[in-house]
Order: sequence, then structure tokens, then C-alpha cells
Amino acid sequence: MEKTKTVGRYLRLLFGICVAVITVPVYLKAGITYNLASLGIAVGLVVIYIALHFVVMRLVPKINRWFGALLAILPVALVFVLGQGGGPLFGQGEGATGALTFLTVSFFIDFIRADSGCEVMAIPGLLFKDRTPLACLALTPIDMLEEKLTSQ
Repeated sequence: MEKTKTVGRYLRLLFGICVAVITVPVYLKAGITYNLASLGIAVGLVVIYIALHFVVMRLVPKINRWFGALLAILPVALVFVLGQGGGPLFGQGEGATGALTFLTVSFFIDFIRADSGCEVMAIPGLLFKDRTPLACLALTPIDMLEEKLTSQ
């Protein structure tokens, strides 16, 4: 997997900081039960993405990197949407906080490693020292443009 250039890398840092600015105050105000539930959900997402990592790595020749990325963001998106306060999953908002925690860590890992591709696959990529070939719906186009502009 190719490494990101400067703009793509620092956008990942900026996104990570923005999500952390939303998430950290929630942890500081919430009680221990809420915080543990949110962290448990984040760990659960890590487990889901480890399993997804193995599936994607076995299907690499058969999966379009953009379609695969769309499928890859579904678990975290569903947990975020259904885990809002008053939602059907984790009624106080623990699901949304857990999903944002997972995304914060993923963005920071991709910044540190200068990895391009699907951010939700960053933690399994770090653990297994490889990355899936999936694109990032928001950042891969920026990475591609930066690559094109800097290679001229």
C-alpha cells in the first residue's frame, strides 16, 4: 500500500483531532458505566474490522476497492447512527461515542504510519503489519490528486 503525501497525511491528523474534540469531552462528563460501554463498543468494532480484514485480504482479486470501502464503513456507520442517544442500540449514545473513539484512533494511526486507504481498516493494518487495498471514500481522491500534482 502506498504512503500518503503531506496533505493527505495531515488531513488524517486534522480529522482525528476534530473527532477527538467531539469525543473527549463526552468521556470527561459521562460516568464510568457509560465510558466502559463506549470503550467496549470501540473494542467490538476492532474485532469486527479484524474479521473484515481477513475477508478482504482473501477476496482482494475479486473486490473493487471503492465498493469494498463502501461496505467497510457500514459497521461503524450503523453503530454510530443506531447508537445515538435515544436510539435503538445503546440508548444513551454509547454506540456513537464508541464509533467516534474507533475513528479517532484509526485516523491517528493512519497519520503516524502515513498510510493511505480505508481508515476503518487502520487498526487491523497496524496489528498485522499490512493494509487492505480498499480506498477511503473521502481521502483517497485527495491522495490521488496530491500524487498527480507532486509527480509532475
